[in-house]
Amino acid sequence: LGRSLYYNLSCASCHNPETGGTDNLPFSIGVHNQPSETSTLTTFNAIFHTVFSWDGKATTPEEMVSLHFKDPVKMQADTLDVLIDVLAQDKELMDLFAQTYPETGVTEDTLVEALVEYLKTLITPNSPFDRYLKGDEDAIGRDAKKGYDLFKKYSCATCHSGVPVGGLSLEYVGTANEFFINREELILEDMGHYKVTGNPIDIHRFKVPGLRNIELTYPYFHNSVTDNLRIAVSAMAYHQRGRKLSEKEKDKIIAFLKTLTGEHPDLEQSTQQTPE
Repeated sequence: LGRSLYYNLSCASCHNPETGGTDNLPFSIGVHNQPSETSTLTTFNAIFHTVFSWDGKATTPEEMVSLHFKDPVKMQADTLDVLIDVLAQDKELMDLFAQTYPETGVTEDTLVEALVEYLKTLITPNSPFDRYLKGDEDAIGRDAKKGYDLFKKYSCATCHSGVPVGGLSLEYVGTANEFFINREELILEDMGHYKVTGNPIDIHRFKVPGLRNIELTYPYFHNSVTDNLRIAVSAMAYHQRGRKLSEKEKDKIIAFLKTLTGEHPDLEQSTQQTPE
């Protein structure tokens, strides 16, 4: 049922499992060809996250799904009642709801629950790095191991941590060097969590994205500033840690990041990888 909803509601238009759970576009296109306000975050492994959306507007997958359902740009509906009326016209889908939820059928709660259940299947285990952590020393190469050492040395793992290697906190961007160079061109989306709270302390605090499958989930940053992983790594080191990485350091960190690409039946169909 959840999978049927994912595709019937066109979630896969922006969160395509065949392209890493994203669409690889600078900004996704809404129902009336309106561009979205930020880059699309992947749905792969999102079930392990505790912060959702770049501005951190949700803290559970259920809350995030509900907000998406009510987004007029993404779903052409500002209430779930409107969405349910549309779905009610699909007999096959209604039969699935009746089989899965015989007592209630389709409601706001069952709609959200069913989709979240499908999100739980969008995980990508058994990456080379997973196998390495389990004791397989040959699962990743020498450069990747050195890249992992650099990842820890430069404290990248402070924020990019846990099972999803990120997705667990809101952090300030530009802690070492200013990220927003031309402040006259700032828009509301550049204000981060401030958009949610209105509290000045939250200006430029953004969700830390998970790094699993990062080679597939370009473009990078909330404003899609680059689709080049090398540039993204260099920018993070400079703006967050005040470091200018050597080319060899970038090579090693990228080698490590590529070991975070895991396995999923849909993901195996993808041949696209980020430019370097």
